[in-house]
Amino acid sequence: MRYRVIDRGAPLNAGVLLAMKNAGVQGVMRYLAPPEAIYDWKRITPEERDLIHSAGLDLYLVFQAGNNGVDSFNYGTGLQHGTLARDMVGDLGAPPSLPIYFPVDFGASDDQMRETIVHYFNGVYDGLALRNPMGIYGGYWVCRYAQRHWAGVRFYWQTVAWSPRVDGAPIELGGTHGFQHDTPSFAGSDLIDLFGHPVDLNHFYHRGWGTQTSVGHEHHAEVILR
Repeated sequence: MRYRVIDRGAPLNAGVLLAMKNAGVQGVMRYLAPPEAIYDWKRITPEERDLIHSAGLDLYLVFQAGNNGVDSFNYGTGLQHGTLARDMVGDLGAPPSLPIYFPVDFGASDDQMRETIVHYFNGVYDGLALRNPMGIYGGYWVCRYAQRHWAGVRFYWQTVAWSPRVDGAPIELGGTHGFQHDTPSFAGSDLIDLFGHPVDLNHFYHRGWGTQTSVGHEHHAEVILR
């Protein structure tokens, strides 16, 4: 089953969340981020968590602070991000089955994944300390590399950016758990015009965190090569 999910860097208010629910949206991807003031606009709060759930929407979580160039990736940064994410999801009360996604927000090569970015994800893995499953966000080649080589990464959220196309249509990697589209059109409506809030549109193949739902178990990736 596919779930219609929007992701947005800034909070959404109760009225917009209800309108999205009525338009067929089923979940919202929101951001975890470090405690510095520069990220205050982006970071989800317990109050927003409650608004999302009150609107009848599932919550999905991604941690991002940078991660948009190869120089952002090292073990120490990954350890810090994983530890912060672990503490934040605990403070939010998120269930341990909810995957936390960590982005590779550029067109990384296999060499960069193998030689540099791997150390960041080893740090994230250690920081999360198995509190929640670790997921990755990136283009087709990033998700494919993680799927084939990194057993510790269990969930894959693919963006159309940096993904190959056939006849203009992006290729969706088999075994992904989420797919970010490149069109604002959603169920016949343009969410940007309709709600005045720019959002990215996705389909996910697992439930998020709802008030009465289990998460992360409805769709499984292909076997990871070790």
